[in-house]
Amino acid sequence: MAGQDFHQKTRADFLDFMQQQETRFPAENRLRIDLHCHDHHSDVPDELWGRLLKLPETWLPTDQLVKHLPG
Repeated sequence: MAGQDFHQKTRADFLDFMQQQETRFPAENRLRIDLHCHDHHSDVPDELWGRLLKLPETWLPTDQLVKHLPG
């Protein structure tokens, strides 16, 4: 159950952060984007065409992905 509590708290913290940030700028001056990356463990794409064509989310091996991440 600890993992579930962690995920619930992380999600709640993230939603609180997003709500706070939304008050910083008028809605017409905001842009929401989805920044994320995939490695070979992402074997089933979210998009319909990717699933129909059986395309992976990426061809990037995990070690190469980690190598290029900041931090």
